[in-house]
Amino acid sequence: MLWVIPRNLPLMVCLSLTLAAGANENGASLRITIQPPFWKTWWFLALGLMAMVFILALFHEYRVKQRIKSFWQVEQARKQENEKIRKQVARDFHDEFGHKLTNISLFTEILKQNLHATSPQDLRYLNKISDASRSLSMGIRDFIWTLDPQKGSLYDVAIRLKDFGDALYSNAGIDFHVKGIDKKYEEVGMSMAWRRYLTLIFKESMDYLARQPECKNVTLEIACEQKKVALTLSYAAANLNGGSDHLTHWGEMKKYAHEIGGELVMTSDPKGEHRMQFLGKIP
Repeated sequence: MLWVIPRNLPLMVCLSLTLAAGANENGASLRITIQPPFWKTWWFLALGLMAMVFILALFHEYRVKQRIKSFWQVEQARKQENEKIRKQVARDFHDEFGHKLTNISLFTEILKQNLHATSPQDLRYLNKISDASRSLSMGIRDFIWTLDPQKGSLYDVAIRLKDFGDALYSNAGIDFHVKGIDKKYEEVGMSMAWRRYLTLIFKESMDYLARQPECKNVTLEIACEQKKVALTLSYAAANLNGGSDHLTHWGEMKKYAHEIGGELVMTSDPKGEHRMQFLGKIP
């Protein structure tokens, strides 16, 4: 007799024979197992599931990268547009106001030379007009320079202060020295606020010192380590009082330093050596 096990179960074929008397009446059996195809095995299903998860992960990563790339392209386009606008504003601002202020200062000087009989009081007012227009013109040039996105490093600030000091002290009988300017500071980026306030603080102080006959030498020193910036203006002026009282607009300069998270300190010694130092960390 032959029995066939149903599908998906081990196949067992049993043969039963009638034996002679005294023989084994239990008969004999033969067990045959048929393995399922490989695509129905547990390991193939597990590998398929893992492959599906891996493909889904790759697809998700691709979508995320595409979104990041698209966002970055939009940001770059926006940044380029902002830089273009800043350059255009700076150029228009310079053309509109810079030249006119320069002309005001020039005409004032011509008027002072022509009016020989001008009273001392009128002459004093003309001097104030000339000084105000010159100061405003210089401030506009600094503002335009600040807007320039290509002048965005500590090195650019140091060079601007150096050039300003060289031009300012060349005819004032004051020795001017600069220390610490390094090309590596080109990698130290600074925001527009940092550049603007630093130049305002030090140009204001340097301009004041140029008008003091007691001041004989000025030194500007720049140092930066791990974005911690130290700018120091040291000068010898024995007849000036110690502390910061002799510096005009000291409170305003400290406010500028505070605006960018820095600190402005003043030290002096009995020999007339003064040091104004800005300390801060670039974000």
